Amino acid sequence: MKKKVFKLALIGFFLGMLIGNLISYLSCDKSAQPPVIVSPVLVERTGSVRAAMIVNTLLSGLLGAAAWAGVIFHDPEVFDWGLTKAAVFHFLLIMVFNIPIALYCGWCPPDPVSILIWTGIMTLSYFIVWLIMFLIYRKKTAELNELMKNNKE
Repeated sequence: MKKKVFKLALIGFFLGMLIGNLISYLSCDKSAQPPVIVSPVLVERTGSVRAAMIVNTLLSGLLGAAAWAGVIFHDPEVFDWGLTKAAVFHFLLIMVFNIPIALYCGWCPPDPVSILIWTGIMTLSYFIVWLIMFLIYRKKTAELNELMKNNKE
């Protein structure tokens, strides 16, 4: 299991770095010269744009690693849990990493209303993914049940 989690985390780390930098680039002020693809809060915390970019990249990677390693909760060979229980634990793991990283990197302002909005957006996003997975699994289960029923006849 440890090997599997490490492999998932490694893949997630690189995907997290890629996605984090892509999101930062897409949401940055491109009119600034030179364009700065990290938040001003993080630049101030780290002391330079270069350091902020490195920290943003590494923390995005850490978030990706947690998200991908948490996929292990959905593995029936490791955890014999239903979709909902696995999703709840996976969501909680992501949020334990997401909120502190978002606050530190300046993705989310540190006031309670902004944190609630951030958490709400993350919860809604996660629920949508869960709902899609639930519908896919329900359809596959119905198809398997139909195959079993036809084989009995």
